[in-house]
Amino acid sequence: MKKFTSILLIAVSIFFLASCEKEKGTTPGGGGDTPNQEEFVKCKINGKDFLSNDDSRYHHYIANTAGGNKWLNLRGSNIDVDGITFLFWDFVGVGEYDIAKMADSCALQYTEGNPPTVTYECNQANSSAGQTSGKIKVTVHNDTQVEGTFEFSATNNANPDDKITFTEGSFRITR
Repeated sequence: MKKFTSILLIAVSIFFLASCEKEKGTTPGGGGDTPNQEEFVKCKINGKDFLSNDDSRYHHYIANTAGGNKWLNLRGSNIDVDGITFLFWDFVGVGEYDIAKMADSCALQYTEGNPPTVTYECNQANSSAGQTSGKIKVTVHNDTQVEGTFEFSATNNANPDDKITFTEGSFRITR
């Protein structure tokens, strides 16, 4: 009887845990579906889905002004603390930023783990050398959020032959 009770308890626990799973909904977005989250970074990394955690501690929005240029750093991380960072050194607001163009002054970075065990970058140096490419399109910028789309390829800082591709990217980061 004790064995039956243990099995029953495990079965009931599994049922309740499965039924308590958060519903994964989406809301219509500009270029496809966006997650039902206030803040997110979403994309496919080499075809595999990436979605930042639905918790403000996994996102940051840092803005500053230096030398007359607006500097902006946005980041979204998943539960494993793998994260995508958007860097702008001369942020002008809504528009398209091409990483290969010096005038656009931006970069993208992907790190795995905390502390990072692997770092992939798409910056002006490796983009100009033809190793990577990338674009960020900012569609919304106001006092409370930055939102847009992105795609890029990046190389591993420790091994330039190790490349990954980010497609179908979208983001919304709030202050």
